[in-house]
Amino acid sequence: PYVINWCKEHEEVVEKRLPVLYTHGICHLIGYDHENDEEYEKMNKKEQEILKKFWEWKKKCDDNDNESDSECESDDENEV
Repeated sequence: PYVINWCKEHEEVVEKRLPVLYTHGICHLIGYDHENDEEYEKMNKKEQEILKKFWEWKKKCDDNDNESDSECESDDENEV
């Protein structure tokens, strides 16, 4: 509910907000933080690097929606 409400208040689509939140959380898990300006800059830079790669991958997969691309297909053996 928090994310949905935030998206409504900021007129943002949930599907675009979730990758940002996931990336932020992953950065915390691998040791980044934002307690001061220097840490914030480092973490923000890493988030942007990760998100850039994600959005490029997503665009590629969306563009190839009707074509077979092993990079975009799910592997049933690895699904949880």
